[in-house]
Amino acid sequence: MRNPLSAADVVAGIGKLFGGPDYSADPCEDLARNIATLATQGDSWELRHDMEFEKNACRSQ
Repeated sequence: MRNPLSAADVVAGIGKLFGGPDYSADPCEDLARNIATLATQGDSWELRHDMEFEKNACRSQ
């Protein structure tokens, strides 16, 4: 017998429909990619912003 879908499963499914197959509800994965890309371009407001957001949102997990 199959387990019933949770609300989180439904939200994740909708996110994949609209966000594509690599959609993730966790912003930390995208932040890590953004930081790596921005770091190669030198210092910028976007890099500092993403690093600060990552520090506050992802490191406590």
